[in-house]
Amino acid sequence: MHVIRNNKDVRRYAIGDVHGCLSHLERALEWCSKDAASDGVHAEVILLGDFVDKGPDTRDVVELLISGSPYSNLVLVPIKGNHDHLLHTIWHDPKYHLTGSWWENGGQQTLMSYGWNPLLDKVPGDLCDLVPREHVDFLEQLPVMYETDDLFFVHAGLNHERALDDQIEHDLLWIRGPFLMACHNFGKPVVHGHAPDTNNPFVSDYRISLDAGCYGTGKLAIACFEPGERIPRTAVVKRNSIEERPQAEYLRTVDI
Repeated sequence: MHVIRNNKDVRRYAIGDVHGCLSHLERALEWCSKDAASDGVHAEVILLGDFVDKGPDTRDVVELLISGSPYSNLVLVPIKGNHDHLLHTIWHDPKYHLTGSWWENGGQQTLMSYGWNPLLDKVPGDLCDLVPREHVDFLEQLPVMYETDDLFFVHAGLNHERALDDQIEHDLLWIRGPFLMACHNFGKPVVHGHAPDTNNPFVSDYRISLDAGCYGTGKLAIACFEPGERIPRTAVVKRNSIEERPQAEYLRTVDI
């Protein structure tokens, strides 16, 4: 599902991969709300997917997103990541099984957040008794891309070998090297997560990368786009502080 919004007059924040880190997400939303309130505006917050796995609080993160914004001046717009896709796929089809790559890449932490005890409980044959259907339905129905007049928001990236109208879901959720290395001009910047880097947020003319590896680094990246702007201010939620950066110097690779 591809959502398009054409309102140029909305401030938009984007938040990188949360991966079950509830306290960082809560602090990021609080910062966005206060930042918007300081200018007397309402705003959208686009969350770039991978809400589940790796961190300790998958269940609580999903419940927060289902409940909607805790702040009256923010509207939450979550989009799907590859880990979110894996979770709802495995829930529906246990043969796509728990002991594969998902299990070794954060699946165990997700099950623990839903009450599974690795010291006392066997590996479940399926997830139906642990993960509520409401959570699975929510993840399954998330859009895979959010587009505005000025920006693309997507979890992983776009494939430069395909026309914009021919992009496929697998690439939007999973692509990495071909997108990151291509430096391709898609007509407007692509705001994405999926590629963790301790130096993120990375800002250029053609892409803005916001996965700071929160579950391992303790850093959650935020970008703030003023109406009509393509280059953001940024902030990083750390374990004990929030670091803000102005709309300033950035790596110029492609003029859009």
